[in-house]
Amino acid sequence: MHQLDLTPVIGTQNTLIISCVECNIVQPAEGVYVYTCLATALQDRDPSLAENIRYYIEGKGCTHIIIAGHLHCHALEYIRLSKSCDSTISSIKSYLNDLESENHLNLIHPNVRERFIAELNVIRQTNLLMQYDFIGKKVLSGGLSITGIMCLEQDNSIQKIYLNGMTMNTLVTNN
Repeated sequence: MHQLDLTPVIGTQNTLIISCVECNIVQPAEGVYVYTCLATALQDRDPSLAENIRYYIEGKGCTHIIIAGHLHCHALEYIRLSKSCDSTISSIKSYLNDLESENHLNLIHPNVRERFIAELNVIRQTNLLMQYDFIGKKVLSGGLSITGIMCLEQDNSIQKIYLNGMTMNTLVTNN
């Protein structure tokens, strides 16, 4: 994957970028922090995750969180096909299976399906963050914004698909 410059999305705020371990994000400036995880898949109700995010918001003064997804995610595919007994992998795999069956993704073309899964994953992760009280309250008060984006490798562009609780893409919204 090409190096992605998220400067246009970041602006001048202290920002936490949560991305897949495969995303090659240029860390553009001081006050921008990158937190990576497999397939940009955060764990639901994970106390360690909550404290990490709280640290960036309260300790580092981040007022913006960006969840960055991408296509052709080898980590996502690894998880989907994995036979691992690891609880983290199993949890993400279960979530992905539910995502596919709830949205009848087996009925659509594989290329569209891949994009659909990637975008639904970003939206799910942003919604998951909003469930943490300290994040949801801060977003509602205007002290924090959460943006979900897709990093599109073919033209090295960025598409916003989520902002503070509102889905902004037609692919998922029209489902």
